[in-house]
Amino acid sequence: MADVADNVLEFIPWKSVGKFELNSDIKNYQFPKQNWEYGEKDEFGDEFYRATDNSLTISFQNNKVHNIFCYETLMYQGVNLIGLTIDEFKHITQSDYVGDVDVLDFEDDDYPQSVYEFEDIGAQVWEKQGKIVTIIVAGKDSYSDEPTDD
Repeated sequence: MADVADNVLEFIPWKSVGKFELNSDIKNYQFPKQNWEYGEKDEFGDEFYRATDNSLTISFQNNKVHNIFCYETLMYQGVNLIGLTIDEFKHITQSDYVGDVDVLDFEDDDYPQSVYEFEDIGAQVWEKQGKIVTIIVAGKDSYSDEPTDD
């Protein structure tokens, strides 16, 4: 997909994934219909744009980039974090998860997914069968109890 594939999905904690900057205005981006599908608002009021190749989803809250969901590629220091083990992820990012690991079994394949919160870098990491399958990148406001300026 030209729009996403041409953009290296480099992860900069608390800042961006490729050209998508956290907390930036939706007006800064174009989502051509041949590459992106618009998703209706969810129960939290977030709007979603999904890449038609299912590689990436961007959520917007109050017209600002809120979360970036990476399913195939998320580069950090020259390494794709998707497909790594949790230990490899911890080593490369020099971070550790906090709290309890949530285990969710919502697919019909008998393989639950484990969800790890890496608050020090703003990433929620989903692991299945020992490998990372999804990383959700969020801004500092997602990990703060402080009100944000909207």
